[in-house]
Amino acid sequence: MSTGKEVPEVNTTSLDNEEQVFPDPQWRTGLKARFPWNGAIALVTIILCANSSLIVLLVSDGKRQRHWAEKIGPSVLLSAFNGIANICFGVAIANGVAITWWRKALRGATIKELHRSWQFSSSIKDVVLYGRYFNFIALAALAAKLTIIDGILLQKAAGTDIWPDPAHNFTLDLYVNDTMPFTATFANRSGNGTTFIDWFGSDVHYWSSSGGIYLPNYSYCNGTCVFDVHGTGFGIDCQSEEIAMDYGTAVSQESNALSQSDNSSSLNVTAQRTLFDVNFQAIYGATGVDGDYSRIQMNLTFTNATATGGDSASCPGRLTRHSCILRPAIVTYPVTIEDSQSSDSTIYVSNMYLGHNTTSYGGQVGYWSEALQTYYTADEDMTQYMNGTFYNSKLQQLNDYSVVAYKDVLEDPTFFTGSTPTVLGGIVEALNRYLAGTSTMRYDRGQFFVDQTGAAGMLPFNFNRNSSTGCDYQYRDPLDYTILQINSLMFVLAVDPWNVNNNNNWTLTDNFKATQYGSSIHYVTDRRYMWAALATMLVCVLCVLPSYWGYWQLGRDVTLGPFEIANAFRAPVLDHPAVANAGVKDLIREVGQREVKYGAMVHNDASGRLAIAEPEAVRRVHPRIGDRRF
Repeated sequence: MSTGKEVPEVNTTSLDNEEQVFPDPQWRTGLKARFPWNGAIALVTIILCANSSLIVLLVSDGKRQRHWAEKIGPSVLLSAFNGIANICFGVAIANGVAITWWRKALRGATIKELHRSWQFSSSIKDVVLYGRYFNFIALAALAAKLTIIDGILLQKAAGTDIWPDPAHNFTLDLYVNDTMPFTATFANRSGNGTTFIDWFGSDVHYWSSSGGIYLPNYSYCNGTCVFDVHGTGFGIDCQSEEIAMDYGTAVSQESNALSQSDNSSSLNVTAQRTLFDVNFQAIYGATGVDGDYSRIQMNLTFTNATATGGDSASCPGRLTRHSCILRPAIVTYPVTIEDSQSSDSTIYVSNMYLGHNTTSYGGQVGYWSEALQTYYTADEDMTQYMNGTFYNSKLQQLNDYSVVAYKDVLEDPTFFTGSTPTVLGGIVEALNRYLAGTSTMRYDRGQFFVDQTGAAGMLPFNFNRNSSTGCDYQYRDPLDYTILQINSLMFVLAVDPWNVNNNNNWTLTDNFKATQYGSSIHYVTDRRYMWAALATMLVCVLCVLPSYWGYWQLGRDVTLGPFEIANAFRAPVLDHPAVANAGVKDLIREVGQREVKYGAMVHNDASGRLAIAEPEAVRRVHPRIGDRRF
């Protein structure tokens, strides 16, 4: 039955196995009333930061560095998330340590035990030295020290490496000439001597010393671009024959015959043989004769002989002759451009050369052979290619090159004068100057010797010899290399990469469809360190969680602040009946304006004791500046 009187709110203090009524509205226990929101939010934030770091590492793995903003790369994001997580760990540990400490006091403990628990929260040394007293506070403190590990692991997980970029289409511009311009003038009416036109002479000089690497003419790409260029060149029609020979026996016999003869002029012998020969000759057409176009005759000869052994002079082998007609044409050239850029996107290295090269960077001159599935470079050892050729008789060019259309050039020698300009004359002069050469073998006093002229002893088809005195000379087939060099010269003539031809009518072509390749810095995630960092963060969270156990047994929010603890120990200066059992915020609100001072107590019952009290209750114990003694 109701009496009409209000029933006052009754609160309880609860321990693990007991419950006691405590009738004070400032002390309210319970799961909801005392839920540690600050600590819970901090722990949830730590989990979010761990997941965010995981997402950054997984998303950035394999991504190009340029796809990320420079100032907020993965390492910056990981550092930020780790910093936030460490701050939250500090908040969560502080809350958990306070809950555990006050619960220990609530259950009852010695002052020494309470002091030791507080020391666990601030000193790893005490955790180690007093391991037998290990508790939840020590566990949380240990987690605080372990948080440094996840930062190290995250930084180890985020690395970089240089990887190839995906190929993509690219459009570039290039000045290209598809005509056959004048290259020289005849020195006399015979057409045998020529003088280079200045621009062509400069291009020939640069071509001969460039090693096949040229400057792009108004064309740049970011990385490596491969494309095809239609420009002036030659369709090359070659006929080949092989002849069995034994020059060693023939030369030695003829040499002996000459040495024994009293009249060498009566003998029809030469005592030497041509082992290798490259030469070029212009064939000029006749006006009015249908199909009699001007062209270049290229003759290539090389031999391969094997010594029979012993003292025999016999070296059987093969002589191979290539007889080729070079007809002016528009040729498709495979081209590669390589650009390197500085950080501000300024081009500081840009090379152009013949051949489609998407795998190596550094300007190797050559091209990929689909037939042999290998990359062919002009200056490498060609021995492994002796049985294969890159010249394609159906294409009348090297593989990967093609003839688009022929350009008939007619230069009638009937009308030559001492100053007549010529298209083919300068080209033939350049080819003979830099590619022509001859090697002959002679026999003298039981030994074979080779005499070489021109480029025969310098180019990569120089002879190989297995003995010191025999006649087993082996030359490489010069066909592929020579055609490659001819294409290189004509490509220079077509694009004029050094801009030395001011009289030519260049056509700016802006529709070259190139495929762009390249390599750049990519982010690489080491998943071992990534999972280790994530596991470390989760372990630290699990180490903190036990310190929150029993939070509902406390009737107010607690900290380990000095004023809250001093108030619990009934410090007179903090005594206020209205907030005796309230939290530290309410306490400071009521007594925060009181002035206190640290010094020696002057009351008779505590005289000389150092303490914090009202200013009039203590006296100064630190000296003035003028009273300090050193």
